[in-house]
Formats: sequence, C-alpha cells, structure tokens
Amino acid sequence: MTKDLKEQLNKIIQKEYLNKDEIVLRLKKLIVEIESQSNSIKDSKTISQLYSKAISSFNEKNSAKILIKTGFTDLDNLIGGFAAGEFVVIGGRPSMGTTQLLVNLSLNISVKHAVLYFSLDLSEVLLTNRFISAISNIANYKFQEINLSKEECRKVASYKDKIEDYNIYINDSGSFSIAAFKEHCSMHIH
Repeated sequence: MTKDLKEQLNKIIQKEYLNKDEIVLRLKKLIVEIESQSNSIKDSKTISQLYSKAISSFNEKNSAKILIKTGFTDLDNLIGGFAAGEFVVIGGRPSMGTTQLLVNLSLNISVKHAVLYFSLDLSEVLLTNRFISAISNIANYKFQEINLSKEECRKVASYKDKIEDYNIYINDSGSFSIAAFKEHCSMHIH
C-alpha cells in the first residue's frame, strides 16, 4: 500500500464526527478514484484497423478460441457458443422464460465448465428448486406450492448424486458493486 493511500485512508477513518455510512461513502469514493486512475481508457481504433488484426489472427493456428457449447444446437449454430472467460448477461421482461433458459444453459454448460449464476430476482432456495425441477422433470409449481407426492419426493431424493455432477455456484446477493462482483468472479472461476 502506498504512503499516499495510507494517508487518505487514515484521514477518512480518523474523523470522529463521521458516522459509519459517511465513512463507507467516502471509502467508496476513494476506491472509484483509485480505479479510475489505474483503468485508463485506451485509444479507439477504426474498424479497418481491427479488421486487419482479425484477419491476421485467423491465419494463426494458436489463436483458436475455446468455445463453450450451450447444449442448444440451434443456438450453438447461431453464435458458436460462449467464449471462455466471457461475461454474459441475459435479461428480459418478467415471465418470459429467461430464468428457465438460464437454468437449462447452466445445467448444460456446468457438466464441463464451472458456472457462476447470479440471481437478482430469485432467492437461492427458489432458484435451486428450479434446477431440481429441470433435472427431475417435475413441474416447478409443485415445488412452489410444496405439493410433491411421495413418489415425487423419492424421485427428487434419488437425484442427490446427479446434482453433484453439476459445477454450479449460485449467488443471490443482488447488490454487488462492480468491484465486488469482479472479485467474487475471480475467486470462483478457475
């Protein structure tokens, strides 16, 4: 830690008249200042400059991307899959099927690659129920109503070993700063 940064932190912390919220606000402001200093914006390039670079990379055998297949053939044919390390955000209006699409994508991808699923609307319990519903082919509303037959309960219980085959991390925090989000992702994605 640089001497200047230590001094700035001490100035904020040592002010006795600041309450906890004001200290946190000032610390966040300091973090944004530090991040903006270290993240300089690089020069823009014309599409023709980028085109030339892209063409040269096509000829290199070592530049092949690792693509992660979604498990949906039509989607994979359209987009090729997801690039390793790519940050993908999928959203939509409520009740349009985005959560179910993401549950199915996560199940398909997580057999070979780790998936970190951030939920901004469902709790980890409700989201886990969606995964169990998709794996067991038992309607999700039965989990919501807690209305499973004895046979369905046995069926769900029998999937315990199968669940362990999926490399899925779920986080329902919903209130991450970008810096905290990046840190969390770097801890879980290998």
